[in-house]
Amino acid sequence: DLSILIPAYNNTECLIRALDSIKDQTIARKIHVYISDDCSPRKINEEKILNFRKFFKSLKFTRQSKNLGVLSNAAWLFNQVETDLYSILQHDDYIYNKNFYESALNAFSENANLVFFYGNAVQHSFFEEKKTFREIIERSKKMYDLSNRRIKGLEKNNLMNGKNFTYNLVNNSESFTTIWSAIVFNTQASRQIGGFGGNYSLSKAEAFSLNVYREEEHFAILYLLSVLGDIKFERTPSVIRFVESSSFMGGNKNPLGTDFKFTGGE
Repeated sequence: DLSILIPAYNNTECLIRALDSIKDQTIARKIHVYISDDCSPRKINEEKILNFRKFFKSLKFTRQSKNLGVLSNAAWLFNQVETDLYSILQHDDYIYNKNFYESALNAFSENANLVFFYGNAVQHSFFEEKKTFREIIERSKKMYDLSNRRIKGLEKNNLMNGKNFTYNLVNNSESFTTIWSAIVFNTQASRQIGGFGGNYSLSKAEAFSLNVYREEEHFAILYLLSVLGDIKFERTPSVIRFVESSSFMGGNKNPLGTDFKFTGGE
């Protein structure tokens, strides 16, 4: 089974779109969905969300009594996981490939040393013309391209050992990124290194002194996990990252969905 963790904030309609995308997954009945509303000022419609329960093995919705922030909300969700695998689905993203989670589970079944499945994705901004999901996937630039000759250590079956993954993440960061919604993690391996948002997290003071946006520093989990095992990639993007207007216009102080680059202080 697989746990899908959704840190949600403000936008009921985006969350419904995300749930629509995973209810059509080939393994939907093996999915446990955990949603944490991070004390949204515009309260998420719980009744509409709970209508999706029938599509999954389980669905739990929690509204936090105070705002935790992106990092702490994801960490809270991780502590609810009881399955061997989990993924963080940002509430404004969309899983296009109906076989995405099944492919990830198969990859873990085939390789006991796999620590995470590093799926591919595309990004679509509200500034761009309206397109169908298929058009977005087919016409948008991949977040990474495995035909890139700069990538080191990629095997024919799209596997890579942790040492080469770290090398590529450090040296090819502009062409070797993806989004959280496109990654499926090994739960046991994640717990070994402190959990998602665990002991590697910076304090606010440390983040400020290093000029790091604290809510994006989850990227450290990739470096730590890569020490423990292998990583599997995919050539064709399966996930769409929607950049909503609230992320640009300052209306949402809790933007969800980031890549793994340093971005400067809050």
